[in-house]
Amino acid sequence: MNIRTFLLDRLAYLLLYAINLFVILLVIQLSLFHSHQPLSSSIVFYIILLSCTGLFFVLVFDYIRQRPFYHKCDRLYTGEPSFEDMYIQGACTREQWIFERLLERQHAHYKQELFRYRKQQEQHRHFVQRWVHQMKTPVSVIDLLLQQANNGSRDNDPYRWLTSLQEENEKLAHGLDMMLYNARLDLFEKDFVPRKTSIVHMLRSLIHEYKKLFIRTSIFPKLEADQEEVIVETDEKWIRFVFQQLLTNSIKYSSRADKRSKIVRVVLFQNDQGWHVRISDEGVGIPPQDVSRVFDAFFTGENGRAFAESTGMGLYLSKQICDRLGHGLAVTSEHGKGTEVTVSFYERAHLYHDANMTKL
Repeated sequence: MNIRTFLLDRLAYLLLYAINLFVILLVIQLSLFHSHQPLSSSIVFYIILLSCTGLFFVLVFDYIRQRPFYHKCDRLYTGEPSFEDMYIQGACTREQWIFERLLERQHAHYKQELFRYRKQQEQHRHFVQRWVHQMKTPVSVIDLLLQQANNGSRDNDPYRWLTSLQEENEKLAHGLDMMLYNARLDLFEKDFVPRKTSIVHMLRSLIHEYKKLFIRTSIFPKLEADQEEVIVETDEKWIRFVFQQLLTNSIKYSSRADKRSKIVRVVLFQNDQGWHVRISDEGVGIPPQDVSRVFDAFFTGENGRAFAESTGMGLYLSKQICDRLGHGLAVTSEHGKGTEVTVSFYERAHLYHDANMTKL
């Protein structure tokens, strides 16, 4: 800031000072006029000179005092933008101090948002890499099956060949769904449609959808409900994806258990808080040290190292979706005996659209 800009910013104060000086001289003149004493021009000159001299030194002192602060502002404005040089220090007035604090808060908020976006980007990159690596397995198996079919080695057992092909196709479909919902999660508010939903009907349709998978893995699904019709308010598409993840996890880890006859129970029950859906299996369970981390992104734990198909994203996405829907999601497990996952539909929970309407 040069001296011209400095004076222009204080033009109103300078005009007020000049008017005030004129009024003072006028009052003195009127006072002396009633006393029949003239006001000499030399006295007027000295009064104006002393006042302007005092004003000059005050302005010079104020300019020198504030020049470093304005110089930093000009340097940031005209120079190359730098992330670390956004801090401005050396405030000498209350207004500049407030501006400095506001800029620091904005800078801190910007750093937090930048860190969050970078973390999301890194998480997305990591997820894509693991997803691609996981998808290569069924693609390779399908390619091998097709080569065997072309060579005629599968002609004597076409049913088994088709079953294997269907298994790998289901893995591909499951992986594509996970990638799709992970991409949609960032735009959740644009893809959210709450409505009254029949949970019993949805769970029955999902069990029917996975009927072949249940049969193939020798697992018996059992649906139990206190009522024939249970209606909750939720987004049917999002909550359906959550139940898909929970059921496929139960099937996957139950199929590895050392039991001939295994059951996956889906139980609906109600209490003072609302309706709850508990999905329990008789699978390998989760080690105690891993239970508290099952909702972390990419966490697979001991089971993930034992089962190469684990991505560590299924329960993470399910938790993120339930949190945004206002539903609860909890996991309890006993290693070697099975796992219970409970989805809670709270009666007084605010769904995502309610929270946004309040903000608006």
